[in-house]
Amino acid sequence: MKKRILFGIGVVVLMIATQFAGMTQTAQAAKKAKGSSKKNAVYVSASAKKEGNGTFEAPYKTIQQAIDSLKNKKGKTIYLRKGTYNEKVVFTKSGSKSKPIVITRYGKEKAVISGQKTDGAIISLNGQKYIQITNLEICNTSGFSHGILGNGGENNITIKNNKFHDLNVESGQDGSQGTNAVIFYCAKASANIVVDSNRIYNCRTGFSEAITFNGNVKNIKITNNTIENTTNIAIDVAGHYGACETTKYDQARNVVIKNNKIKNCVSKIAANAGIYSDGAKNVQILNNTVSGCPYGICAGAECPDGGYATSDITITGNKVSKCQYGALLVGGTQATVKNVTVSKNTLSTDNVNCPIYINKANNVKIKKNTLKTQGTSVVGNFYSADETKNVTFSGNTYYAGAKTAEETISRLYDEVFWGIECIDSTYKYIPMV
Repeated sequence: MKKRILFGIGVVVLMIATQFAGMTQTAQAAKKAKGSSKKNAVYVSASAKKEGNGTFEAPYKTIQQAIDSLKNKKGKTIYLRKGTYNEKVVFTKSGSKSKPIVITRYGKEKAVISGQKTDGAIISLNGQKYIQITNLEICNTSGFSHGILGNGGENNITIKNNKFHDLNVESGQDGSQGTNAVIFYCAKASANIVVDSNRIYNCRTGFSEAITFNGNVKNIKITNNTIENTTNIAIDVAGHYGACETTKYDQARNVVIKNNKIKNCVSKIAANAGIYSDGAKNVQILNNTVSGCPYGICAGAECPDGGYATSDITITGNKVSKCQYGALLVGGTQATVKNVTVSKNTLSTDNVNCPIYINKANNVKIKKNTLKTQGTSVVGNFYSADETKNVTFSGNTYYAGAKTAEETISRLYDEVFWGIECIDSTYKYIPMV
């Protein structure tokens, strides 16, 4: 009898314990859900039925409300819930080094900011500092427009893991309109900008580029991005276009362009490059893959430099293929490009054109590259020896259409143009015929 009573009591205790455990788990789950509304977080939902206060339970309806609610230099994380946000966003506040403003999706929910097929910038950084934009989808413009715009004064900006697509000029306006996924066009000093691991695709950019840095901007890292099927240059770092009134500072400088994948970026109006350093200074172009563009990589200068030369360009470890006109173009048209090192690249045209063309340049070292062409010439020169100086070749491997090395290597030049003496005394030659 006692055993039954004890057993009965045990069952009751077990039931109570189990029920209590279930209640505790439920309470913990509820607490965890509410716990998403953190102290340093603001929430936005495009589907909110009424104006909220930015908490998880009562989110703001617009991104702009969330930004405007912040105190300057006291950044928070702005979480975007699932949905499409049809708005133009202007940053009115800065973060700080210890408290940046972060705008990102909530969890793995899909947050889209749409330009609604209008012109202008979808996101304007507006000279603010310490901002991070991550894991968003930015799309749908028409006309002269931008996905993310920095117009000078920005500092410590990170743009990472976003998708940009369908940022387009109006139909038939490729020669008169331009649009960019990301652009910094800076009169005021801007610095410390990171554009990393984004995907940019299916954009009709007109005369503009997918990623652009122009003017008074320095300390730039453009890394690990995938850019494909756009209608002009994929990555452009530029100078001397008048973005900054002070000539000394009117050029992008201290730039790293590394580990990007670029494919099928072809202009309807010009022979563009996949990666273009145009008037910039101290640029490293490293370990990128470029294919299907008119030119692969270009270190050039389209504008007079005012005494502040395009210089100190390192092009190393890149793989360039299937480019219509040439894999690499070194040298300016309006100014001389100085101090360029081209090393350990694989440069292939997959046709009879030269892998390398040289314009106005001084002190160019081309060493330990693999150069491939179906034609007989591996280097073309558009300018006279007075304008193309101190070009040296060493230790390169050549694949060309000539039967003997002497036809291609003993004097490297394209007979159609002026020709420059460029002896490579340590070459390896492999005929393609």
